[in-house]
Amino acid sequence: MAKEKLSEFERYKRKLNIRKKLSAIFWLLLITAVAAGGVVWFGAFSKSEFGVAFRSQFTRDEQFPIALSGGSIRQIEPLEWDICFINDTDFYVYDNKGNMTFTATHGFASPVLKTDGGRALLYDQGGTRFLLTSSSRQLAQIDAGYAIHAADVASDGSVAVATSASQHATQVTVYDSLQNQPLVWKSSENMATAIALSPDAGQVAISCINASGGELVSTVYLLDVKNNQEIMRAQLPGEFTYSISFKDQSIHVITDKGVKSIDSMGRVRASFDYQGQQPMLFSDQQLHNTVLVLGNYRYMRSSEVVSLDAKCKQLARFTVDTTVDSLKVNERGIYYLSDNVVYHYDFSGKLLAQTEAPGTGEYLPLGQSLYAGTYEELRRLEIR
Repeated sequence: MAKEKLSEFERYKRKLNIRKKLSAIFWLLLITAVAAGGVVWFGAFSKSEFGVAFRSQFTRDEQFPIALSGGSIRQIEPLEWDICFINDTDFYVYDNKGNMTFTATHGFASPVLKTDGGRALLYDQGGTRFLLTSSSRQLAQIDAGYAIHAADVASDGSVAVATSASQHATQVTVYDSLQNQPLVWKSSENMATAIALSPDAGQVAISCINASGGELVSTVYLLDVKNNQEIMRAQLPGEFTYSISFKDQSIHVITDKGVKSIDSMGRVRASFDYQGQQPMLFSDQQLHNTVLVLGNYRYMRSSEVVSLDAKCKQLARFTVDTTVDSLKVNERGIYYLSDNVVYHYDFSGKLLAQTEAPGTGEYLPLGQSLYAGTYEELRRLEIR
Protein backbone atom coordinates (compact mmCIF):
# COMPACT_ATOMS: atom_id res chain seq x y z
CA MET A 1 0.00 0.00 0.00
CA ALA A 2 2.85 2.31 0.95
CA LYS A 3 4.62 1.46 -2.32
CA GLU A 4 1.50 2.35 -4.33
CA LYS A 5 1.22 5.72 -2.54
CA LEU A 6 4.93 6.38 -3.18
CA SER A 7 4.61 5.58 -6.87
CA GLU A 8 1.58 7.89 -7.14
CA PHE A 9 3.58 10.65 -5.43
CA GLU A 10 6.51 10.13 -7.83
CA ARG A 11 4.18 10.30 -10.82
CA TYR A 12 2.73 13.55 -9.44
CA LYS A 13 6.25 14.99 -9.02
CA ARG A 14 7.16 14.01 -12.58
CA LYS A 15 4.03 15.73 -13.95
CA LEU A 16 4.80 18.82 -11.87
CA ASN A 17 8.38 18.92 -13.17
CA ILE A 18 7.18 18.52 -16.74
CA ARG A 19 4.71 21.40 -16.26
CA LYS A 20 7.48 23.58 -14.81
CA LYS A 21 9.77 22.79 -17.75
CA LEU A 22 7.00 23.46 -20.26
CA SER A 23 6.17 26.71 -18.47
CA ALA A 24 9.82 27.74 -18.50
CA ILE A 25 10.10 26.93 -22.22
CA PHE A 26 6.88 28.86 -22.90
CA TRP A 27 8.11 31.97 -21.07
CA LEU A 28 11.53 31.70 -22.72
CA LEU A 29 9.90 31.55 -26.16
CA LEU A 30 7.59 34.44 -25.26
CA ILE A 31 10.47 36.61 -24.03
CA THR A 32 12.48 35.74 -27.16
CA ALA A 33 9.53 36.66 -29.39
CA VAL A 34 8.95 39.93 -27.55
CA ALA A 35 12.65 40.76 -27.72
CA ALA A 36 12.77 39.97 -31.44
CA GLY A 37 9.62 42.00 -32.01
CA GLY A 38 11.13 44.80 -29.98
CA VAL A 39 14.26 44.74 -32.12
CA VAL A 40 12.15 44.87 -35.29
CA TRP A 41 9.96 47.62 -33.84
CA PHE A 42 12.94 49.61 -32.59
CA GLY A 43 14.64 49.22 -35.95
CA ALA A 44 11.56 50.55 -37.72
CA PHE A 45 11.09 53.26 -35.09
CA SER A 46 14.71 54.37 -35.24
CA LYS A 47 14.45 54.80 -39.03
CA SER A 48 11.20 56.75 -38.85
CA GLU A 49 11.20 60.56 -38.90
CA PHE A 50 9.98 60.69 -35.28
CA GLY A 51 12.61 58.16 -34.22
CA VAL A 52 15.40 60.13 -35.87
CA ALA A 53 14.23 63.32 -34.15
CA PHE A 54 13.90 61.45 -30.82
CA ARG A 55 17.45 60.08 -31.05
CA SER A 56 18.92 63.45 -31.92
CA GLN A 57 17.51 64.99 -28.74
CA PHE A 58 19.37 62.46 -26.59
CA THR A 59 22.71 62.40 -28.38
CA ARG A 60 25.40 63.14 -25.83
CA ASP A 61 28.02 64.93 -27.88
CA GLU A 62 28.16 67.68 -30.44
CA GLN A 63 29.48 66.23 -33.73
CA PHE A 64 30.53 69.50 -35.39
CA PRO A 65 32.73 70.18 -37.28
CA ILE A 66 31.86 67.46 -39.80
CA ALA A 67 34.60 66.28 -42.14
CA LEU A 68 33.50 66.44 -45.78
CA SER A 69 34.35 64.08 -48.61
CA GLY A 70 33.38 64.21 -52.27
CA GLY A 71 34.19 67.88 -52.76
CA SER A 72 32.87 71.13 -51.35
CA ILE A 73 29.19 71.80 -50.64
CA ARG A 74 27.28 72.98 -53.71
CA GLN A 75 24.03 73.85 -51.94
CA ILE A 76 22.72 73.67 -48.37
CA GLU A 77 19.06 74.03 -47.29
CA PRO A 78 16.92 73.67 -44.14
CA LEU A 79 14.83 70.50 -43.72
CA GLU A 80 12.52 71.42 -40.83
CA TRP A 81 14.88 71.32 -37.79
CA ASP A 82 17.58 69.49 -39.79
CA ILE A 83 19.97 70.57 -42.55
CA CYS A 84 20.59 68.92 -45.91
CA PHE A 85 23.24 69.56 -48.52
CA ILE A 86 24.71 68.25 -51.75
CA ASN A 87 28.20 68.01 -53.17
CA ASP A 88 29.27 66.73 -56.57
CA THR A 89 28.37 63.11 -55.80
CA ASP A 90 26.24 62.77 -52.66
CA PHE A 91 23.24 64.07 -50.72
CA TYR A 92 23.35 64.30 -46.91
CA VAL A 93 20.95 65.07 -44.07
CA TYR A 94 22.24 65.98 -40.59
CA ASP A 95 20.39 66.88 -37.41
CA ASN A 96 21.23 70.01 -35.43
CA LYS A 97 23.84 68.16 -33.37
CA GLY A 98 25.75 66.95 -36.38
CA ASN A 99 24.47 63.37 -36.55
CA MET A 100 23.94 62.06 -40.09
CA THR A 101 20.37 60.79 -40.49
CA PHE A 102 20.35 60.00 -44.21
CA THR A 103 22.67 59.90 -47.20
CA ALA A 104 22.38 58.91 -50.85
CA THR A 105 24.64 58.98 -53.89
CA HIS A 106 22.89 61.02 -56.59
CA GLY A 107 25.22 60.76 -59.60
CA PHE A 108 23.70 63.92 -61.14
CA ALA A 109 25.68 66.16 -63.49
CA SER A 110 23.81 69.34 -62.43
CA PRO A 111 22.10 68.66 -59.08
CA VAL A 112 19.57 71.17 -57.73
CA LEU A 113 18.14 70.95 -54.20
CA LYS A 114 14.69 72.21 -53.13
CA THR A 115 13.07 71.78 -49.70
CA ASP A 116 9.72 72.52 -48.09
CA GLY A 117 8.93 71.49 -44.53
CA GLY A 118 10.17 67.94 -44.05
CA ARG A 119 10.54 67.07 -47.74
CA ALA A 120 13.65 67.42 -49.91
CA LEU A 121 13.65 67.28 -53.71
CA LEU A 122 16.92 66.66 -55.54
CA TYR A 123 16.80 66.77 -59.33
CA ASP A 124 19.25 66.72 -62.20
CA GLN A 125 18.77 69.89 -64.25
CA GLY A 126 19.20 68.82 -67.87
CA GLY A 127 18.98 65.17 -66.82
CA THR A 128 15.86 63.07 -66.36
CA ARG A 129 15.87 61.80 -62.75
CA PHE A 130 14.86 63.17 -59.37
CA LEU A 131 14.82 61.97 -55.75
CA LEU A 132 12.31 62.76 -53.01
CA THR A 133 13.37 62.20 -49.40
CA SER A 134 12.48 62.94 -45.80
CA SER A 135 15.12 63.54 -43.13
CA SER A 136 15.56 59.81 -42.64
CA ARG A 137 14.72 57.91 -45.84
CA GLN A 138 14.16 57.99 -49.58
CA LEU A 139 10.50 58.34 -50.51
CA ALA A 140 10.71 58.13 -54.29
CA GLN A 141 13.13 57.95 -57.19
CA ILE A 142 11.57 58.77 -60.54
CA ASP A 143 12.82 59.04 -64.10
CA ALA A 144 10.77 61.78 -65.79
CA GLY A 145 11.75 60.48 -69.23
CA TYR A 146 12.73 63.91 -70.59
CA ALA A 147 15.26 66.60 -69.70
CA ILE A 148 14.21 68.50 -66.56
CA HIS A 149 14.13 72.31 -66.86
CA ALA A 150 12.84 73.13 -63.37
CA ALA A 151 11.05 71.45 -60.45
CA ASP A 152 9.51 72.26 -57.08
CA VAL A 153 8.29 70.39 -53.98
CA ALA A 154 5.53 70.96 -51.41
CA SER A 155 5.60 69.93 -47.76
CA ASP A 156 3.10 67.09 -48.36
CA GLY A 157 5.53 65.43 -50.78
CA SER A 158 3.93 66.61 -54.02
CA VAL A 159 6.41 67.40 -56.81
CA ALA A 160 5.98 69.55 -59.94
CA VAL A 161 8.42 68.93 -62.79
CA ALA A 162 8.80 70.92 -66.02
CA THR A 163 10.53 68.95 -68.77
CA SER A 164 10.96 68.87 -72.51
CA ALA A 165 8.80 66.41 -74.46
CA SER A 166 8.92 64.51 -77.75
CA GLN A 167 6.37 66.69 -79.59
CA HIS A 168 6.14 69.69 -77.24
CA ALA A 169 8.48 72.40 -76.01
CA THR A 170 7.36 71.89 -72.40
CA GLN A 171 5.55 69.28 -70.37
CA VAL A 172 4.58 69.89 -66.74
CA THR A 173 3.79 66.87 -64.56
CA VAL A 174 2.62 67.02 -60.96
CA TYR A 175 3.21 63.94 -58.80
CA ASP A 176 1.25 63.62 -55.56
CA SER A 177 2.64 62.02 -52.39
CA LEU A 178 1.77 58.55 -53.76
CA GLN A 179 3.48 59.34 -57.10
CA ASN A 180 0.16 59.50 -58.96
CA GLN A 181 -0.04 62.16 -61.70
CA PRO A 182 -3.11 64.38 -61.11
CA LEU A 183 -1.90 66.93 -63.67
CA VAL A 184 -0.07 66.72 -66.99
CA TRP A 185 0.10 69.95 -69.02
CA LYS A 186 1.87 70.56 -72.33
CA SER A 187 2.84 73.54 -74.44
CA SER A 188 3.96 73.21 -78.04
CA GLU A 189 5.65 76.64 -78.29
CA ASN A 190 6.70 77.89 -74.83
CA MET A 191 9.76 76.66 -72.93
CA ALA A 192 9.55 76.65 -69.12
CA THR A 193 12.10 78.68 -67.16
CA ALA A 194 10.68 78.37 -63.62
CA ILE A 195 7.96 76.51 -61.72
CA ALA A 196 6.34 76.73 -58.28
CA LEU A 197 3.82 74.67 -56.31
CA SER A 198 1.40 76.44 -53.98
CA PRO A 199 1.88 75.60 -50.27
CA ASP A 200 -1.15 73.25 -50.33
CA ALA A 201 -0.03 71.75 -53.68
CA GLY A 202 -3.42 72.66 -55.18
CA GLN A 203 -2.01 74.97 -57.84
CA VAL A 204 1.13 75.18 -59.94
CA ALA A 205 2.56 78.33 -61.52
CA ILE A 206 4.86 78.18 -64.54
CA SER A 207 6.84 80.84 -66.36
CA CYS A 208 7.68 80.19 -70.01
CA ILE A 209 9.49 82.08 -72.77
CA ASN A 210 8.80 82.42 -76.47
CA ALA A 211 9.48 84.86 -79.29
CA SER A 212 6.73 86.87 -80.96
CA GLY A 213 7.44 89.30 -83.81
CA GLY A 214 11.14 89.19 -83.03
CA GLU A 215 10.52 90.09 -79.37
CA LEU A 216 11.06 87.91 -76.33
CA VAL A 217 7.83 87.24 -74.42
CA SER A 218 7.43 85.63 -71.01
CA THR A 219 4.09 83.99 -70.22
CA VAL A 220 2.96 83.10 -66.71
CA TYR A 221 0.46 80.24 -66.35
CA LEU A 222 -1.58 79.26 -63.30
CA LEU A 223 -2.92 75.69 -63.31
CA ASP A 224 -5.45 73.89 -61.11
CA VAL A 225 -3.89 70.56 -60.10
CA LYS A 226 -7.06 68.79 -58.94
CA ASN A 227 -9.12 69.68 -62.01
CA ASN A 228 -6.18 69.46 -64.42
CA GLN A 229 -6.95 72.76 -66.11
CA GLU A 230 -5.56 76.21 -66.79
CA ILE A 231 -6.82 79.00 -64.51
CA MET A 232 -5.15 81.98 -66.16
CA ARG A 233 -2.22 83.20 -68.23
CA ALA A 234 -0.45 86.57 -68.27
CA GLN A 235 2.04 87.83 -70.85
CA LEU A 236 5.09 89.96 -70.02
CA PRO A 237 6.42 91.27 -73.39
CA GLY A 238 10.13 92.02 -73.56
CA GLU A 239 10.94 90.37 -70.22
CA PHE A 240 12.79 87.21 -69.23
CA THR A 241 11.54 85.45 -66.08
CA TYR A 242 14.13 84.25 -63.57
CA SER A 243 11.93 83.05 -60.72
CA ILE A 244 8.30 82.43 -59.78
CA SER A 245 6.65 81.82 -56.40
CA PHE A 246 3.38 82.09 -54.47
CA LYS A 247 3.12 85.01 -52.04
CA ASP A 248 0.10 86.50 -50.30
CA GLN A 249 -2.42 84.69 -52.59
CA SER A 250 -0.66 86.07 -55.66
CA ILE A 251 2.05 84.94 -58.04
CA HIS A 252 5.38 86.67 -57.52
CA VAL A 253 7.63 86.94 -60.58
CA ILE A 254 11.22 88.15 -60.84
CA THR A 255 12.27 89.17 -64.35
CA ASP A 256 15.23 90.97 -65.88
CA LYS A 257 13.23 94.23 -65.74
CA GLY A 258 11.57 94.11 -62.33
CA VAL A 259 9.45 92.27 -59.78
CA LYS A 260 5.71 91.77 -60.33
CA SER A 261 2.76 90.50 -58.31
CA ILE A 262 0.09 88.87 -60.52
CA ASP A 263 -3.38 87.89 -59.27
CA SER A 264 -5.45 84.83 -60.23
CA MET A 265 -7.10 86.82 -63.05
CA GLY A 266 -3.75 87.49 -64.72
CA ARG A 267 -3.60 91.17 -63.71
CA VAL A 268 -0.36 92.79 -62.52
CA ARG A 269 -1.44 94.19 -59.14
CA ALA A 270 1.92 95.60 -58.04
CA SER A 271 5.45 95.92 -59.36
CA PHE A 272 8.96 97.11 -58.57
CA ASP A 273 11.19 98.49 -61.34
CA TYR A 274 14.98 98.09 -61.29
CA GLN A 275 15.36 101.48 -62.98
CA GLY A 276 18.10 100.33 -65.30
CA GLN A 277 20.05 98.30 -62.75
CA GLN A 278 20.48 94.56 -63.04
CA PRO A 279 19.86 92.00 -60.28
CA MET A 280 23.17 90.27 -59.51
CA LEU A 281 21.59 88.07 -56.82
CA PHE A 282 18.08 87.53 -55.50
CA SER A 283 16.11 85.43 -53.03
CA ASP A 284 12.41 84.84 -53.60
CA GLN A 285 11.33 82.05 -51.23
CA GLN A 286 7.57 81.67 -50.82
CA LEU A 287 7.31 82.34 -47.08
CA HIS A 288 9.83 85.19 -46.91
CA ASN A 289 10.32 88.68 -48.31
CA THR A 290 11.98 89.19 -51.68
CA VAL A 291 15.55 90.49 -51.49
CA LEU A 292 17.59 91.76 -54.44
CA VAL A 293 21.23 92.74 -54.89
CA LEU A 294 21.28 95.39 -57.64
CA GLY A 295 24.27 96.81 -59.52
CA ASN A 296 27.60 95.34 -60.53
CA TYR A 297 30.28 95.86 -57.87
CA ARG A 298 33.06 95.19 -60.38
CA TYR A 299 32.18 98.32 -62.34
CA MET A 300 30.41 100.49 -59.75
CA ARG A 301 32.46 99.54 -56.65
CA SER A 302 29.20 99.18 -54.71
CA SER A 303 25.88 97.33 -54.79
CA GLU A 304 22.43 98.02 -53.39
CA VAL A 305 20.46 95.53 -51.31
CA VAL A 306 16.68 95.96 -51.65
CA SER A 307 14.02 94.30 -49.48
CA LEU A 308 10.43 93.98 -50.79
CA ASP A 309 7.26 92.67 -49.17
CA ALA A 310 4.72 90.39 -50.89
CA LYS A 311 3.07 93.43 -52.53
CA CYS A 312 6.38 94.61 -54.04
CA LYS A 313 6.58 97.49 -51.56
CA GLN A 314 10.14 98.53 -50.78
CA LEU A 315 10.92 97.93 -47.10
CA ALA A 316 14.59 98.85 -47.16
CA ARG A 317 17.41 99.86 -49.49
CA PHE A 318 21.03 100.09 -48.39
CA THR A 319 24.43 100.27 -50.07
CA VAL A 320 27.15 97.63 -49.74
CA ASP A 321 30.72 98.72 -50.49
CA THR A 322 32.14 95.19 -50.75
CA THR A 323 31.47 92.27 -53.06
CA VAL A 324 28.38 90.22 -52.22
CA ASP A 325 29.35 86.61 -52.84
CA SER A 326 26.03 84.98 -51.90
CA LEU A 327 22.65 85.88 -50.44
CA LYS A 328 20.32 84.09 -47.99
CA VAL A 329 16.95 85.08 -46.53
CA ASN A 330 14.84 83.57 -43.75
CA GLU A 331 12.23 84.76 -41.26
CA ARG A 332 14.96 86.46 -39.18
CA GLY A 333 16.21 88.70 -41.99
CA ILE A 334 18.83 89.09 -44.72
CA TYR A 335 22.26 87.45 -44.77
CA TYR A 336 25.07 87.92 -47.26
CA LEU A 337 28.63 86.63 -47.46
CA SER A 338 31.45 89.06 -48.23
CA ASP A 339 35.20 88.55 -47.72
CA ASN A 340 34.74 85.62 -45.29
CA VAL A 341 32.21 87.50 -43.14
CA VAL A 342 28.45 86.81 -43.01
CA TYR A 343 26.44 90.00 -42.43
CA HIS A 344 22.95 89.83 -40.92
CA TYR A 345 20.41 92.63 -41.49
CA ASP A 346 16.75 92.88 -40.60
CA PHE A 347 14.23 93.68 -43.33
CA SER A 348 14.32 97.39 -42.49
CA GLY A 349 18.03 97.51 -43.34
CA LYS A 350 19.47 97.54 -39.80
CA LEU A 351 22.74 95.64 -39.31
CA LEU A 352 22.22 93.07 -36.54
CA ALA A 353 25.35 90.93 -36.60
CA GLN A 354 28.48 90.01 -38.51
CA THR A 355 30.04 86.60 -38.13
CA GLU A 356 33.58 85.65 -39.10
CA ALA A 357 33.44 82.59 -41.38
CA PRO A 358 36.90 82.03 -42.92
CA GLY A 359 37.03 79.78 -45.96
CA THR A 360 33.25 79.57 -46.27
CA GLY A 361 31.77 78.77 -49.66
CA GLU A 362 28.16 77.73 -48.92
CA TYR A 363 26.32 78.52 -45.69
CA LEU A 364 22.91 78.33 -44.04
CA PRO A 365 21.58 80.57 -41.26
CA LEU A 366 19.14 78.62 -39.07
CA GLY A 367 17.94 80.05 -35.77
CA GLN A 368 20.94 81.43 -33.89
CA SER A 369 23.33 79.12 -35.76
CA LEU A 370 25.28 79.56 -38.96
CA TYR A 371 26.20 76.34 -40.77
CA ALA A 372 29.31 77.20 -42.78
CA GLY A 373 30.82 74.85 -45.34
CA THR A 374 34.47 75.01 -46.36
CA TYR A 375 36.19 72.59 -48.73
CA GLU A 376 37.21 70.34 -45.82
CA GLU A 377 34.39 70.56 -43.28
CA LEU A 378 30.96 71.81 -42.22
CA ARG A 379 31.07 73.98 -39.11
CA ARG A 380 28.35 75.35 -36.86
CA LEU A 381 28.98 78.92 -35.77
CA GLU A 382 27.04 81.22 -33.48
CA ILE A 383 25.59 84.25 -35.23
CA ARG A 384 26.97 87.34 -33.48
